[in-house]
Amino acid sequence: MTQKPRAIFDTSAWLACFRGDIPELEAIVETHDILTPDVCLLELITAYDYTSERELRTRLRIVSILHEIIETTPEIATAASFQDHTVPLGTRLALAIADQEGLTVYCCRNSPLHTNESERSRMTRS
Repeated sequence: MTQKPRAIFDTSAWLACFRGDIPELEAIVETHDILTPDVCLLELITAYDYTSERELRTRLRIVSILHEIIETTPEIATAASFQDHTVPLGTRLALAIADQEGLTVYCCRNSPLHTNESERSRMTRS
């Protein structure tokens, strides 16, 4: 059995995926093992207009059961704390994990789909 490549989604990527805004995200979800920082579960609860508790539970199951939740360690938290604080915490944690693991982060914050390289360049311009 071949192992799928791994990638990281921040909260904005999951929200765009759930809304169906960016078809490429669905393809990434189907072809990759997606890692998500644990804080993103909390951000998802507050960032999406859920019609029912059932819908909320379904979304959280998709993220946490079908994919992998990454626990925030002291090392990841420290790395994220030295990033631009105007960037959401879930995104900063995703970028810190990506640096640690050598993985790609997918973000949809304030624009179409982009990866950690374009997100980093935005953070340095701010």
